[in-house]
Amino acid sequence: MVAILPQLDPKGDTRRSALARQQRKYTYKHSLVEPLALLEKVPRADKPSLRWWITVMKVVAENLANSLAIKVEQASHGVISFDDDGDESAEVKADLEMLMEDAERIEAGDLAGMKADDLEGDGPVSFGDDDGFWSRVKRRVSGKLAEPEVSEESAGPKSSVAEKAESSVIAEIEAAIAKAANSFLSTGDTVPRVEGRATSLADYDAIFCTIDVPAIRGTYQLDRTFARMRLAGPNPAMIEQVKRPSSNLPITEVHYQVAMDDLEDSLDLAGAEGRLFQLDYAGLDGLLEGTYPGFRKYMPAPIALFAVPRSGDARALRPVAIQTEQRTSSASPVLTPADGEAWLVAKNAVQVADGCYHEAVSHLARTHFLVEPFVIATKRQLSKRHPLHVLLEPHFEGTLYINDSAQSALIAAEGGVNRLLAPSIDSARIAAILGVQSFPFDEAGLEKQLVARGVDDPEKLPDYPFRDDGRLLWAAIHAWVSRYVALYYADDDHVTGDYELQAWAAELLSFEGGRVVGFGQGGGVKTRDYLIEVVTTLIFTASAQHAAVNFPQGSVMSYTPAQPLAAYAPSTPDASLLDVLPPLDQALAQTELGRSLGLAYYTQLGRYKDGTFRDPRVADPLSEFQAELDRIEAVIVERNKHREPYTDLLPSKIPQSINI
Repeated sequence: MVAILPQLDPKGDTRRSALARQQRKYTYKHSLVEPLALLEKVPRADKPSLRWWITVMKVVAENLANSLAIKVEQASHGVISFDDDGDESAEVKADLEMLMEDAERIEAGDLAGMKADDLEGDGPVSFGDDDGFWSRVKRRVSGKLAEPEVSEESAGPKSSVAEKAESSVIAEIEAAIAKAANSFLSTGDTVPRVEGRATSLADYDAIFCTIDVPAIRGTYQLDRTFARMRLAGPNPAMIEQVKRPSSNLPITEVHYQVAMDDLEDSLDLAGAEGRLFQLDYAGLDGLLEGTYPGFRKYMPAPIALFAVPRSGDARALRPVAIQTEQRTSSASPVLTPADGEAWLVAKNAVQVADGCYHEAVSHLARTHFLVEPFVIATKRQLSKRHPLHVLLEPHFEGTLYINDSAQSALIAAEGGVNRLLAPSIDSARIAAILGVQSFPFDEAGLEKQLVARGVDDPEKLPDYPFRDDGRLLWAAIHAWVSRYVALYYADDDHVTGDYELQAWAAELLSFEGGRVVGFGQGGGVKTRDYLIEVVTTLIFTASAQHAAVNFPQGSVMSYTPAQPLAAYAPSTPDASLLDVLPPLDQALAQTELGRSLGLAYYTQLGRYKDGTFRDPRVADPLSEFQAELDRIEAVIVERNKHREPYTDLLPSKIPQSINI
């Protein structure tokens, strides 16, 4: 089925009938995270594939093995009483291992050529022992194991053993992983894994029993690492250039010159030359602080000032000063690198604020929730034969399911966000909602964001890996989209004449539909150039932007002291670092959640499934796109030889879509 614009399709009535069915299947519900536009119910067709489940299951199984090893270690020291055979997490781990074996065999096609009739009754097949793989397949196919509920509309014929077995094993995997996730975040009467507050930083290392301690462990307390995390860390799209510090940050020239080790430099000079940068977490000020699951948490709202030296080989960004709250007081004075442990506590306050802003705004709001209305509108208003539907579908794979899981579990009253983040769950949800609504879609493109924050000039901010690698990817995606769109839209008239595209745009803007802020040209899409920008922004956000903010959850945030998600004492100058860091069970929960979300890679940017594009004209532009991604990979690898490596935007590590 070759893609074709609706105004050129002789089968227009068939397209309209198919879209009417899609519109009944995909419906908006604005009360899930009110007032955002999310999907009411995820159809079966949008559930993850078996290969996705296998990818996620491997990370969850590693977490479970680590958890069990911690319990064994605790029991050996008499800290807890632990029975491996009776522990729920041990049972879940055993279930997952069995399911992983079954899933990999089914996914590899080990059932090919067999018929369902072969497995009915006694049949001619020899199954071996009662607990073997084939026995389990027989029970699945014969219906003795529960299969997922399937609506009449989405149900399709199950003509093979593989389809039945895959459908059932996915349902079992989903249930087992949900049970495992519950054990990670449980606060009930379960066997404790690790208890109390850390007495030294080594106690956090002990959380990593059978899994590797992230490399950030060795450098996170260094000032250069603290500064570089603004440019190549979990939240690399927040730092902005300023001409002068915020008026409520009363930093002196002495503060500045000592931090920069340069008596000839000054705040005024740095500001005038574009070398002064700031993080201001005023948006977190006043958020209600959480207490779930029984801990008193503290939400700093700091201001942090940075600068680039006037000269030197590296000219790397340096931290200058931090105020841990928006207002100066004896409990929140201006602190600099000369202030010893008080400086460590101040940096920790920035990391807490940055982690909370990252999770609620940069990550959840401005990738997951930003993209979802476009996924729904594409399903509802663009025929499967529409060229844009064909192009965007791979970049939307899994997004509806993962977003549904996030809003029903992670940001639920007793979910991971409420357990780990400093704000209460209601405050965190409000921060996410405002994060979407304060982010006009037409201003979301990479270059516009860089310019708006004043960080677009490499002369003023030399080492900014997110910007520099991101620009390569943006240009490659833009070129690919431009060539693809030109195949179908010869001019602007073809754009305005595309009635499915105009309905798509209208629905995205509608109060009953997508409620997208800052999108469209007079209620529609009027030019080919604007359409190219929109599609480029969607693909970049769903792939590269999401990769940049998601995968550091595994490589950085899973080591809790490097970026804790809450403070557990006020971040005052007289506090010790161990006072403000999370209790060990909170740290372990953050490790497990961060690894689960940040170590599962599924699909790869630009590597579309065979048969995605039926139009032979697409072959050359696609080949050029893939070649450019290979070239970018080589460029980034070479860059990493001459800078502290940044790998989150390597094309080989960027999934096509928001699917985790």
